Amino acid sequence: MIAFIASVMRFCRSSIVAGSGAVLKKDSYFVTAELINPVNDSGEKGQPYVSAYQATSLLNRTKEDIENWYSSQVVNCWNGFSQLMNHIASRDLCNWEMISRPYSIFQQCLEELADEEGYYYPNKYAEIYIKMGHKTYFSNCTSQYLIDPPDDILLPIIFAPICIIPFLVTLVVWKSKNGKPQI
Repeated sequence: MIAFIASVMRFCRSSIVAGSGAVLKKDSYFVTAELINPVNDSGEKGQPYVSAYQATSLLNRTKEDIENWYSSQVVNCWNGFSQLMNHIASRDLCNWEMISRPYSIFQQCLEELADEEGYYYPNKYAEIYIKMGHKTYFSNCTSQYLIDPPDDILLPIIFAPICIIPFLVTLVVWKSKNGKPQI
């Protein structure tokens, strides 16, 4: 991010020197690159035409500032996810084919917000909202519990290999006693 800001600053400085109509304004918190309206020939001071880039310098922000910003922006991801999920019928909430797109968009939103500010992901705020999503939309999506088969089927399945192993070991030892390989 810092390299990108530096490249924007270099571009704007070179544009000012070249007279192409870009102006660089900066203070201790913001760097703004603006393009000046090239049609304005009245001799007035340049008027902003399009704001090309505006970014808060990462050097001026503390970890707490970034964390507070992220925690306030995660709500936007949640609202978008909720809006997408509200369009899915309740019978389809456990169907991965129906929910994979909204869920992926939600996760991507959380990741991109964190990446945008240099905040780590996964983090506690993302985890809170992901858990809230699971509790809100997927709480009834429990998988079918597997149960053990009845004892009259289970016991023969367990004891058959136990009884066969000593017989096979005895057979191998008896056949290998004479030392000659047998085909």
